[in-house]
Amino acid sequence: MKKRLTLVGIIGFGVLFGCSQVSQDVNAVGVNQFESVSTDNHKGDTLYTYKHKQTGCYYLTNKNGYSGGMVQMFIEKDGESIPYCDK
Repeated sequence: MKKRLTLVGIIGFGVLFGCSQVSQDVNAVGVNQFESVSTDNHKGDTLYTYKHKQTGCYYLTNKNGYSGGMVQMFIEKDGESIPYCDK
C-alpha cells in the first residue's frame, strides 16, 4: 500500500509540475522563407511547388480536403537520390 501511494504521489507530482516548464512561446522564424513556383492539378488534387529562398531547394505540397503535407523534391544523379536545389 505504501509503494502504491508513493508511486501515485510521484506520478501526480510529475504531471502537475513537470509540464509547467514547457514554454508556450512560438518563434516564427520561418515566415516568408518560401516562394511559390507553380500550381498544378492532378487527379483532383491541387499541387503546389515552392522554392526555399535561402537554400534554393524545391518542395511539393498538395491540398485535398483536410489532408496535405510538404515533401522535399529529389532527383536521381549517378544512381543516388539528391535534393532538387538550384544552389
